[in-house]
Amino acid sequence: MLIGLVLSVVIWEVAALIGVAQISSDEMISCCAGGITAGLVLLAVTLPAQLKYGAEKGRIVIIALAAIVVAGGMAVSRLEDKAKVSTLLKDILRWADRFGDKTVLGIVAMTWILVCAVSVWIAEKIIEKREF
Repeated sequence: MLIGLVLSVVIWEVAALIGVAQISSDEMISCCAGGITAGLVLLAVTLPAQLKYGAEKGRIVIIALAAIVVAGGMAVSRLEDKAKVSTLLKDILRWADRFGDKTVLGIVAMTWILVCAVSVWIAEKIIEKREF
């Protein structure tokens, strides 16, 4: 994940230097935070899934989770035309926009810690139930 993050930043900077694309630092930070969040969630789900179901079935669980997330995103994008969903999403974005960048990054970091802690807690419960 770290290698991908560093490679992405280098490519963005090279693209900016040669004039192909201009990316603001705010956009770069939000993209990096989003990528790290997606990677951490995937890792947080992978650990307990592989402990509970084994390597092969654990991969199937991860693929199913990814399919559910993609289907959910497609459903939200199709429902975006509906006034209530669109208004709710805009209200959430306006609410988050009131905070500064450092506050939002702090909230994201706390969310990362919470997701990882829950993952480790679930993994510990799975290991406790195993018989060796």
